[in-house]
Amino acid sequence: MSDNDNTIRRLFKSGGLLLVGLVVQLAISFLGKLIIARGLSIDDFGGVALGMTMASIVSTILILGLNEGVARNLPRQNTDADRRGVLFSALAMTVPLAILAGGAVVVGAPLIASVFNSPGITPVLRIFGLVIPLTVTFRLVLATVQGQQRSAPKVVIENLARPITRFTALGVVILLGISAVRVAWAYFLGWLVPVLIGLAYLYRSTNLFTVGMPRSRKYRELLRFSAPLLLSAALTMVFSDLDT
Repeated sequence: MSDNDNTIRRLFKSGGLLLVGLVVQLAISFLGKLIIARGLSIDDFGGVALGMTMASIVSTILILGLNEGVARNLPRQNTDADRRGVLFSALAMTVPLAILAGGAVVVGAPLIASVFNSPGITPVLRIFGLVIPLTVTFRLVLATVQGQQRSAPKVVIENLARPITRFTALGVVILLGISAVRVAWAYFLGWLVPVLIGLAYLYRSTNLFTVGMPRSRKYRELLRFSAPLLLSAALTMVFSDLDT
């Protein structure tokens, strides 16, 4: 078998795996949203939808397009120090901002709720404020896995762990009694568990988190590639969620 045949076989194998994972993720996500829509009142569902949209837009802006930069630049690095530099530079530029933004949402949730004339959604917005740092970290972890050019871990973390965790948490919520706050906590767990799985995978399968190993700084290199992507991602997110 020629090298071209092997390459094509690998491409179809990876593509097929990603396709199956995406179909499973979409199916589980659809069932979860259907359960929420049928179980919550219109106002409560609107509060959850608003919290999800807010967390998604804020995290998309705060990540500065660096998830794309990590996925693109990581395979190009030749040394462990450079690979560690790419990941830690991205984390240093985004995670502190995400924590600050999440804290601001938690503190300012009553004000945000009053803008939408819905003071009852304040607890929901506070929970989704906690989701913002998790979302940013998740996207960077996923970009790191993608930068290793491995499709199976990406499918497990993104397409299986996240929707299955959220769907399972929603099942528990139904048993306890569905409410907007409990649904928001289910979404929080849906981000927390895959983040922990992703970090555990990187810790066990790579030396990116090995204590004492040197790492270079890649701030300028990452921003030069990622900054233009920020505008594109932000506009796409705003246009797709403007109706919400």
